[in-house]
Amino acid sequence: MRYLAILIWIFSCSNLSFAQTQKIGHVNSQKFLDTLSETKQLAEQLAKYEQSLTATGEQMIQKFQENARKYQQDVKAGNLTPLQQKDMESSLEVEQNAIGKYQQSAQESLNKRRQELLSPLLNRIDEAIKAIGKEASYTFIFDSSAGLIFYPESEDITPLILKKLNAPK
Repeated sequence: MRYLAILIWIFSCSNLSFAQTQKIGHVNSQKFLDTLSETKQLAEQLAKYEQSLTATGEQMIQKFQENARKYQQDVKAGNLTPLQQKDMESSLEVEQNAIGKYQQSAQESLNKRRQELLSPLLNRIDEAIKAIGKEASYTFIFDSSAGLIFYPESEDITPLILKKLNAPK
């Protein structure tokens, strides 16, 4: 029994010394990304792309509204036979469905473009964080923008990441 108590004491002491040697860092990736000039350029490119997608969608909607107005006028004036009305209604429905599909496709396209533009930058940042972690012997590096409410006392490594990203290759 005495040996068991001694082993438990030795084990707990070794765990305490291990916990004290851990080096912890943190970065707020959202604030960090907002400070980079590359992020601002990417945001401008995305805004232009989104505007082009929106313009096409607005043209489709405008054409649909014109066709719907013409249909309503023709119905009120009694210029359409029941078969013509049915054909025009069906045509308007097809047009309306196309608008919905385009909007969905445009959103997917915008998300894909955002990922394409951000991916290289995020990969560079990730590589810089990993390199800093190895060079400075960090045990953990947390992203405080990910919703961490509490984390042990740590060092903000944002300046190190900026230095690493701006270093000549």
